Amino acid sequence: MLGDPFVQLFGQPVGSSTHRFDCPSSCSSFALSENVTVIRELLHMHKVGTTMTNEHFRDGNLIRAGQVEFYDFSQQGGFVVQQEPFQIQPGDSFQTTCQYTDNEAVFGLSSSEEMCIAFLMYYPMQLMSFGEDSPEIPFICGYDTDIPGCTSDWEQTDLVSVSDLNRTFGDVGEVCNGETTTTSSVLPSASSFVGTVIALAMSMFCVL
Repeated sequence: MLGDPFVQLFGQPVGSSTHRFDCPSSCSSFALSENVTVIRELLHMHKVGTTMTNEHFRDGNLIRAGQVEFYDFSQQGGFVVQQEPFQIQPGDSFQTTCQYTDNEAVFGLSSSEEMCIAFLMYYPMQLMSFGEDSPEIPFICGYDTDIPGCTSDWEQTDLVSVSDLNRTFGDVGEVCNGETTTTSSVLPSASSFVGTVIALAMSMFCVL
C-alpha cells in the first residue's frame, strides 16, 4: 500500500488541492528480497476525489504510472488500472498523488471523509519483518508510518485552475471544437418505410 495507508492525515482538511506522497527507494530495498510482479493496482479515494496518479520510478527515472483522470467513488470505491502486470525491484520508488476540489471535506475513515491509498497486489509473497516479536506485514510505504525507511514525504499544494489537474482529455462537459461532418442516413424515411410495408401487405393479400 502506498500514499496514506494508515490515514495519518485524519482530520486534516482536504481543500481544493493536490496531496503528494513520495515513497523512497529505501522502502522497497528493505521490504523486498527479490523482484515481485504486480497483477492488480487499485487507486482509492472517496466521494470528493477528483484525479489520482501512482508513479513508479527506477534509478530516478519514471518507468510507468497508474492514473485515473475522472475518479468516481460510485464504482465500488476504487479504480482498477487497466494494464499488463509489471515488476517492482528492490530500490524502486513511488510518488502517489491525489487531487480534490472540495473545501469542506477532511481526511478520515468514513465514506463522507477522504483517503488517498494505492493498493498493489503482487506475487510472490514478500513480508516486512521487524524482529521475532513483531508481526510480518506486506509491503507498505506511507506518510508517518514509523516503519524504518518506509515513511513517505507529504506535500500539499493548492489547485489554481482546472489545468492543474493535468488531464489528457480536458474537463467534463467541454464542447468539442473539432471539425463537424455530416453523413447521409442509410435508413429509409418514415413515409417510404410505411409505403413499403403497405405494398408488401397488399401483395400477400393478392397471393392468398
